[in-house]
Amino acid sequence: MSDGITSTSPATSDTIGFWSQFRRTFGPVLVGLLGGGLTAGVACSAMLPLLKNVSDTYSQYPSLQPPWLARDVSPPGVVLIPLAVLGAVAPFGMGLATAWLVRSKDRWGEVSAGLTTALTGTLAAYAVGIGWAVVLATVVVPSIWDLTLFGDSTKAPAEAAGKPSDVLAERYPDLKEQPADERGGKFFAKIVADQVVGSAYGVWLGVGLSLATVGLLGFCGTLAGGWLLRRGGSCRSIAVPYFELTVSTSVAVGQLILAAAGLGNSMTWFRAVCLVAITTLVVVGVVDRWHWLLRVAIAATWGLVLWGAGLGDSASGLPAPVAYLTYGVLGFLLVRHWFFSARRPAVTTA
Repeated sequence: MSDGITSTSPATSDTIGFWSQFRRTFGPVLVGLLGGGLTAGVACSAMLPLLKNVSDTYSQYPSLQPPWLARDVSPPGVVLIPLAVLGAVAPFGMGLATAWLVRSKDRWGEVSAGLTTALTGTLAAYAVGIGWAVVLATVVVPSIWDLTLFGDSTKAPAEAAGKPSDVLAERYPDLKEQPADERGGKFFAKIVADQVVGSAYGVWLGVGLSLATVGLLGFCGTLAGGWLLRRGGSCRSIAVPYFELTVSTSVAVGQLILAAAGLGNSMTWFRAVCLVAITTLVVVGVVDRWHWLLRVAIAATWGLVLWGAGLGDSASGLPAPVAYLTYGVLGFLLVRHWFFSARRPAVTTA
């Protein structure tokens, strides 16, 4: 006798629920690991010449067993160049891939998925290359001058009455008061102290740089991709605005973070404000679906502002009149857009 309650097939619902939960749970992690891991292609293009020099150095010591990294691995350019390009492009697609896998119905779900992609992408990028490069830059590179000086201190002095360690005292006057045979030990301790401090800076800066590049791309891209997928449309109407939003926001925020941390090129307050303003225009143009010509002008202006053209940055290399002309054209198009938008009659719906 029927009680009026209909039952669904538990096997079908369980199967659909499992794959849906699997995509939502592991999708952002896998995308982050893949997108961040592919940056190894960029790291290889920079690190392989260094490893070749390490291998050449160990070849002069045949009695020593070289480390496994001390190898001359030089793939042809036809292999290395595509890997480097893929490593540079892959992080920009992480957000759209995460949004497609998760298919969140609200902003909070996209924020959660974006944070997961950002953190796993940051970890992967740090492990495969960024961390190594930054540690080298903060530990090895600053010590090269002192290590070279250490090598010079083993040479015979130019003056017969001089000591080999006099070159150390000339560079660091504090060592003049030390006995000549103790200067090397004191100087060695100074090198080690610099490397200890540099290793800590290297870890912090490496994580920060990974987060400000790959991590930020994963987070901003997921928010942009999720919103565009919920808005709907063709592949072209999703892909083009996605890259507009992702590239502009992530690169702008990354530049501001690096400038605040003292890394990369310096940035004036005026240029930072201009960068924030033009990035906001990019976002508003995509959200409100402005005309393609106006959005192209905004994108061109965004690139010039990022470059510092016409904003007192002589390193941009672009003549200021060209930048001012572009800024003027954008101003005219914005005034025209807002003027006609204000005069256009509103469309009412029942």
